[in-house]
Amino acid sequence: MIPPKYSDVLKPVNDLIGKDFPTGFEKLEIKTKTSNGVKFTVSGTRNQSNGIINGEISGKYFDAPRNVTYTETFNTGSMYSLQIESENNFAKGLKVEVKGSASINSTKHGLESSAQYKCDDVFATLNSVMVGKAPHVSSSLVMHRGGFLVGTEMRMNPAARQLETVDALVGYTAPDFRAAVQTRGTFSFLTAAFHQNVTPGVLEVAARSTYDLKNSDKNVTAEVAAKYNLDNTTFVKAKINNNGHMGLSYSQSLRPGVTAVVGALVDVNGLGENNHKLGAHITFES
Repeated sequence: MIPPKYSDVLKPVNDLIGKDFPTGFEKLEIKTKTSNGVKFTVSGTRNQSNGIINGEISGKYFDAPRNVTYTETFNTGSMYSLQIESENNFAKGLKVEVKGSASINSTKHGLESSAQYKCDDVFATLNSVMVGKAPHVSSSLVMHRGGFLVGTEMRMNPAARQLETVDALVGYTAPDFRAAVQTRGTFSFLTAAFHQNVTPGVLEVAARSTYDLKNSDKNVTAEVAAKYNLDNTTFVKAKINNNGHMGLSYSQSLRPGVTAVVGALVDVNGLGENNHKLGAHITFES
C-alpha cells in the first residue's frame, strides 16, 4: 500500500468538514474540454461581506507523448502562473513540478518547485520556494506498515541556515476508517482526527480536535461532521463546532454536467441575531 503524503493524511477529515459549505459567497464555475484535450475552467466568486467579485480562468493540457502536463492560470488580481508537471518520466513513482507566477501590473512574482516519490509503504516529498514568498525548503516523509502510519515534516530557511519547523504524525488507516494525530508549528498545535465510512457510499462521519499548547485561555477546538448520500446525485452535509457554529449544505446534480450546492452557517448561540450566512455554488461541466 502507498501511504498518503504528509499534507494529505487528514484530507478525508478536512474535506468532509471544510468542503461543500459555500457560505458567505456565491460562486459560478464552468468546466469545458476541447476536442484536443485542453481543459478550461472559468470561475467567479462574489464575497457577500464586501461585494468584491474575483474571477479566474485556467487551461490544462496533457502532452501524452512527453508525459507532461501544462497548466496556465490568470485571475482578476492580474496574476499569471504556469505550472509544468511530469510523473513517472524520470523514475517510476517520481513526480516533479515547477510553477512560476508573475503579476502583470506589479513586481510581484514567484518560483516554486517540488518533487515527490511514492512506492509501497513510503511517500516522500521535497519542496522549495525560491522566489516570491519567504524562500524556504520543506520535506516530508510518511511510512506505512500493517495499517500504521508514521511521518515527519521539516521546513528550513536556507538563507538563514535555520530549521524553522519540525513536526510529526502517527496514525492508523483501514479500508473503512482513518485516524491520526498530527502536530503543527513545531508542536505548537496538536490535532487529532478521525474519519469513517459508516456505510460505504451512503454515510460517512468525521471528527477533528485541535489543542493549542501555547494559548491556555482558549486552547481546544472540536468539530464533528457527517455526509449522507440521498441517492447517486444528491447529498446533504452537516457540521458543528464547540463555538456553536453549525454548517448545513445540500448538493444536487440537476442534470448531467450541472451541479448546485447551497449552504448555511448558523450561529446556534445567537439564533435571533444577524450572524448567519448563506451561499451557493453552481458548476457547469461538459
